[in-house]
Amino acid sequence: MHKLTPRQEAFCHQLAEGRSQRDAYIAAGYSVGTGTTADENACRLAKNDKVSARLADCRGRWRH
Repeated sequence: MHKLTPRQEAFCHQLAEGRSQRDAYIAAGYSVGTGTTADENACRLAKNDKVSARLADCRGRWRH
């Protein structure tokens, strides 16, 4: 199991449900910030090794 923070876990679940990275980032409780900050941070978070591995797990489970 990949050890994630509660917000990282929520981000993965939101993405697996089909939300955009930006919407998933905000729904997970991260700060919106100004301008494109949420988009940039969401992109960075999605590229995190632990987050991307967990996301693959979530997507695999919800497909079955």
